[in-house]
Amino acid sequence: MSLIDKLEDLVAKVDTEYQEKMEAVIREIVPGMPEGNVCHAAERMCTDRMGRMMDIDLYILGEEDRPYECLYLNELLMDRIARVAKIHEDKSYEYDMDDNYWCATCGSHSHKEDSKTGY
Repeated sequence: MSLIDKLEDLVAKVDTEYQEKMEAVIREIVPGMPEGNVCHAAERMCTDRMGRMMDIDLYILGEEDRPYECLYLNELLMDRIARVAKIHEDKSYEYDMDDNYWCATCGSHSHKEDSKTGY
């Protein structure tokens, strides 16, 4: 067995163990979540090696089109809403402004909410 083959085998084993542990974490945090969603959310968490999504709870909430209708996601969703409200209250966030922004709804380039549409 070549060194590369050995490396690939060991990484695959570690990845499998990591995903299984992540699934166990999700089952503990969100009891009652369908097994297919648990596996998919864990897979997405494990493959996000560079941490593109800082808020890991979004992987779980994103498994359902309407998380607010899922009883098993209620507590996690309420925590998420409270966290976002606190961030806005504390103004502890920065918007990522794109200089080339253009609103498809109203045509604005200002990033400001349109008084008529609310967007």
